[in-house]
Amino acid sequence: MKKVNGIEYTEDSLNDFQATTDTSKPTDPGYISDKIARYFDSDAYKILAVANKYLTGFDQPKLTTLYVDKMLQGVLAVQALSRLIRSANSLGKKTEDLFVLDFYNSADDIQKAFEPFYTATSLSGATDVNVLLELKASLDSPGVYEWFEVEDFVAKYFQGLEGDTYLNPIIQVAEEQFNSSLELEHKEKADYKIKAKQFVKICGQMTSILPFEVADWEKLFWFLKFLIPKMIIKDPQQDLLDELLNSVDLSTYGLKRIKLNETIMLDANESELDPQYQIPEEHMEAIKTKTPWIRSSIDSMKDGFSVGKPRRKISGSRCST
Repeated sequence: MKKVNGIEYTEDSLNDFQATTDTSKPTDPGYISDKIARYFDSDAYKILAVANKYLTGFDQPKLTTLYVDKMLQGVLAVQALSRLIRSANSLGKKTEDLFVLDFYNSADDIQKAFEPFYTATSLSGATDVNVLLELKASLDSPGVYEWFEVEDFVAKYFQGLEGDTYLNPIIQVAEEQFNSSLELEHKEKADYKIKAKQFVKICGQMTSILPFEVADWEKLFWFLKFLIPKMIIKDPQQDLLDELLNSVDLSTYGLKRIKLNETIMLDANESELDPQYQIPEEHMEAIKTKTPWIRSSIDSMKDGFSVGKPRRKISGSRCST
């Protein structure tokens, strides 16, 4: 959820589809349960704009063109471009019909991102599931929610009780605690919301592949899924960013082809990656001293997205296998 000029915008409000457009039924073969993906599959919609949505588990064989206007690094680049680079014989689509127009990343950036996954890739160590313990401890401590509220919400949710009457009032208590009652600083809110999102992501992935059951993790997972969209973080720099965006004159914006049909060569050597959820030693020290461990990551992001950095470099290339 994002509030602009006093108006709240959500994913559902921005995607107000016409009900008459959707003629499919849950009993149809190949029925797409995700609402946005299902409407996008229809002939009425040709373009889908996303930030980080549908990077995994989204397979739309009709996709032929991908426009990129953000930094893509590591596995994120592989996941994003992999939504596109596939043929579909039933639709008469071949790999040479696919096209990527990248406004941000160079061919060298994409090559660097893909190389670790090009041949055999192994982990340098085991994935640390204990990171969920650390995250849960951080989420429990500020007092955004009480554990009986989490258990009450989950019990009513799985009973199938109506949301507005039974579920939303429970979430609203935690929402008010986070947004106003606790009087958290901006950095504290940002740190908390990042950890909440991490917990949901990691718990969702690990519980689907590892043979263990921790009931409290599962309960917190469902509670946070509904709470996170209600957590409001007002960025002190947002007004400056909005002013900058409003000053951009798109009437003077033009495209220039600098590369076409360039082949990106990948290194055939085997690679080794660190586990995605391994806690770095410096982060462990930060956790122990209760120092915001995310600060170094934020500084790195600031370096990559500094206002003075030229970023409107455009390159077009066709994908091939």
